[in-house]
Amino acid sequence: MRKATLKRMEKELLRMKEEIIRELSRHSRYENVEEGKDVGDLYDDMAASREKELEIIMSDRERKKLQEIEEALKRIKEGTYGICEECGDPIPEARLEVMPFARVCVDCKEKLEKEEKSIQEIETQKFLKKLPLDDFNIEE
Repeated sequence: MRKATLKRMEKELLRMKEEIIRELSRHSRYENVEEGKDVGDLYDDMAASREKELEIIMSDRERKKLQEIEEALKRIKEGTYGICEECGDPIPEARLEVMPFARVCVDCKEKLEKEEKSIQEIETQKFLKKLPLDDFNIEE
């Protein structure tokens, strides 16, 4: 990969990192302000609880993304950035433009997702086989 491309990707990763950190700290300040409020209505409590749940999910997703960005920056320093961790081929620049922290090429990503889906289906089938059928009122 060309040095100019690497520099551009590093700059984009650092921009993304800064944006996520800013967003996470904004959520953190918001949560601290909200905790002091007295919400008396049951519906308000449920809505606030659901909103808090969504914020936790979002911040967890952002933390994972932040970790992926950190790992991509580390790969840039190590000289392994832009190389698929599965097949060892270069990851196309177009993919890195869309997802600068990508670890694998599109073909390998598709393969991994198919494998993951197969494993989930097998686990679901195993779980369903363990369920006693008499627990369900199935009319014949």
